[in-house]
Amino acid sequence: MKDSIQTRILLEIVLILNHLLILSIIQGFTEFLPISSSSHLIIIPKIMSWPDQGLVFDVAVHVGTLGAVIIYFHRDLFNILIGLIKLCLGKKDPRARLLVNIIISTLPIVFVGYFFVEYVENYFRSAELIGWVTILFGIFLYLIDKFSLRVKKIVHLDYKDSLVVGFFQAMALIPGVSRSGVSITILRFLGYEREDATFFSMLLSIPTISLSGIWLFQKLYKMEDVSFNNDIFLATIVSFITALISITFLMRWVRRSNFTVFVIYRLILGFIILSFSYLGML
Repeated sequence: MKDSIQTRILLEIVLILNHLLILSIIQGFTEFLPISSSSHLIIIPKIMSWPDQGLVFDVAVHVGTLGAVIIYFHRDLFNILIGLIKLCLGKKDPRARLLVNIIISTLPIVFVGYFFVEYVENYFRSAELIGWVTILFGIFLYLIDKFSLRVKKIVHLDYKDSLVVGFFQAMALIPGVSRSGVSITILRFLGYEREDATFFSMLLSIPTISLSGIWLFQKLYKMEDVSFNNDIFLATIVSFITALISITFLMRWVRRSNFTVFVIYRLILGFIILSFSYLGML
């Protein structure tokens, strides 16, 4: 009897570990691809009937993905820092201007998130809505990527375009939109080349993920449940590795191809979500 109980407990632990490991992999791979990480992290646990992973896990995978994007773009971030130092010394530098553009693009999502995140979490998380949003924004990405001009580089990015990108990025609070997807889409619409649009979208993820992680941590702190264990450490490492692979893949992909493969994936994912929803399985 005692052995049976111990075996059952061990199996439960293995299942929990497996589900946290899978979610860490999903978070890492989907955070930077234009396919919406939030839709995956909402829908897959529902389909699999997995328990809620908890705020500690959410903070851990945010740390992992943030670390990945910082490591990948460390040279660019160092150059931005040099530009900022020169700006503080009274010298103009285009690298400092890039930092200003990042800040401008981040402001709208900070404002919308601060005032409306609870509303979005309560009213915009239905499977049906996520399915339709996943499909529609995939179609937008395809059409705009295919027919937009490709004449602008990142050096042409001005404050007006940065603000427009920021307003559209704020829409990513709705699951299924995809932060990287919508920011790349609007940058392509404004005429920026694929690689430059993707590059700026990746840089935008740094303050966005950082602020999201801080917000989650303060919620966790208020609950007085700040406890980290080996499982959470593993989630951080796994999300870091998979996110680094994902960023590397995407940046190489956009140098030689378009976003059609991601659009096809979004369409398939959206139809699967809608099918499960209309069949009453979500």
